[in-house]
Amino acid sequence: MKKPDVICIGISGVDVLIRGVDLEEPFETETKLAKSIDLELGGDAANEAVVLANLGVAVELMSGIGNDSSGDFIRHTVAKSGVMTEAMMTIPNGAPSALNVIIIHPDGERSFINCGAPGAGWAPDPKYLKNTKIVSLASLGLPPFTDVQTCLKIAKEAKESGKIVCADVVYTESLSLEMITPALRYIDYIFPNEDEARRLTGFNDLDDIAGAFIKRGVGHVIVKTGKKGCFIKSKELRAVIPAYQCKNVVDTTGAGDNFLAGFICALLEGKPLIACCRYACGVAAVSIQSRGASTGVKSRQQVENAICEMNQI
Repeated sequence: MKKPDVICIGISGVDVLIRGVDLEEPFETETKLAKSIDLELGGDAANEAVVLANLGVAVELMSGIGNDSSGDFIRHTVAKSGVMTEAMMTIPNGAPSALNVIIIHPDGERSFINCGAPGAGWAPDPKYLKNTKIVSLASLGLPPFTDVQTCLKIAKEAKESGKIVCADVVYTESLSLEMITPALRYIDYIFPNEDEARRLTGFNDLDDIAGAFIKRGVGHVIVKTGKKGCFIKSKELRAVIPAYQCKNVVDTTGAGDNFLAGFICALLEGKPLIACCRYACGVAAVSIQSRGASTGVKSRQQVENAICEMNQI
């Protein structure tokens, strides 16, 4: 059996994508028409794993799903993409799979509706960390990384067994920088977006934001700055990487997950940090030109062709 180069740990879910409906105005009748309603795979870890598989990377997904129709959809969709699913597990106590309703606005930005912390109630199994090169903690602050003990246990075990540890991070009311500080010294690359990083650190300047993570032991900080690209900082390097300009932005859902998948793909190839971020920006740019968080990126060749075209804009 083929061994994975990457294991992605975090949420898998179902996204209900709604476009072309005005929710600011009250309902005149019991029904409003939308331009489109789509059912797609969602969740940070699932998105990241599927995009990695589409880029040709051997990847395993560790995630909790419910014993329900949504869970069946998730497992089938992930496996169909070529992602290894042995580490997927059923959430105990009859808990449902994660489900998000996403309102896509005309400019491609989106708003989310969910019921709290979906996909909670399961714990990562460290045995699946043994045969991989990179361990990606899909989002600190979301299940299963909602407490310091889980963050620390998995990050420490992965790092001490010689793995490269990557981590995204989201801001929630229950998450603080102090809470995850014990785990940060075991993380090689962290990828907060600009807004979340400001809330977590209390700083506005990108240098100060990244410095707060570096001070706590993170090796490299990549702050995702949306349409602007990303900001990189480590002890040896500081750089701003501009985003690629897209002619047709359709849906920004999952752009950060695609960015992380692109970065990891380039990292596996031994590319330097700036080149990894440039490739990550290219993957994210491809992703936002299609509906859905993991449907835009089809292959490595597609991304390379798109980057060549965008370089000429």
